[in-house]
Amino acid sequence: MEYPAFVYRKAQGRREDRSAFDTLLVDNDDARDAALKDGWSDDVVSALTPKDQPVASADDVGDVVGDDLPPTRAELEAKAVELGLKFDGRTSDRKLGLLIAEALGE
Repeated sequence: MEYPAFVYRKAQGRREDRSAFDTLLVDNDDARDAALKDGWSDDVVSALTPKDQPVASADDVGDVVGDDLPPTRAELEAKAVELGLKFDGRTSDRKLGLLIAEALGE
């Protein structure tokens, strides 16, 4: 794994930016392992999925809902965080999608 890296968990209470998850920056394997033991996850989808529910893979979701659906807000936020983009709760889904496309050179 490349460091520094983010780990995620479901937001603890109402966040000012209205996002559904908290992020924590870890700098090494020991910090990451400690965070994972404390309830953090390596990705947003796992962080937002109740622990007693299995996380669906992209293949499973594609079979059920089709691959032509637009990304969810959580998916947009996860990609934006991954790309290091700045956004907040006032950023529309459309604007966030445009920022991501621009960062990816699309």
